[in-house]
Amino acid sequence: MQKKYKLPFAYFITFRTYGSWLHGDKRTSVSRENNIFGTPVIKPNQLLENKMHAEKKHDSIIFKKTHADTILNAMVAACNHYRWRLYSLHVRSNHVHLTIRADRTPEHMMTQLKAYATRFLRKQHGFSKTQKIWSRHGSTKYLWTEKQVYFSSRYTIEFQGQKMAYYCKLI
Repeated sequence: MQKKYKLPFAYFITFRTYGSWLHGDKRTSVSRENNIFGTPVIKPNQLLENKMHAEKKHDSIIFKKTHADTILNAMVAACNHYRWRLYSLHVRSNHVHLTIRADRTPEHMMTQLKAYATRFLRKQHGFSKTQKIWSRHGSTKYLWTEKQVYFSSRYTIEFQGQKMAYYCKLI
């Protein structure tokens, strides 16, 4: 029988690059106002998507393999620094998936991981200090069992298409 915890055992966190998934997009989205479980998503809306695109301050961010490797190294370094338990991490061209355990909120960890990666990218790849790299916030799913950690990590590594820059250590 799977052990269940009073607090989440771990978290599955996803966040995207700046401009890579706009409100109104056919994939749907959530805003700060409707980011509560069970509330309706923002449905596809071409006018809204066009408005969001026009309001972008710069082009969408798409990572190359060298960027992904830098981000991976930065996030592993952050986890080591904060003593967070990283189970899996996959940096893709326009998003990051990770499964992590710590005594912090997933929002706090997401903020710190983005900050570490941003510093590394600016230093090693010359990203401008005014250029936004990440979208605001991201997705945080609570994992209550070791089995959920396993399946979240498996999804992170094996079900994202061709591997880009990844880390997995379940033991």
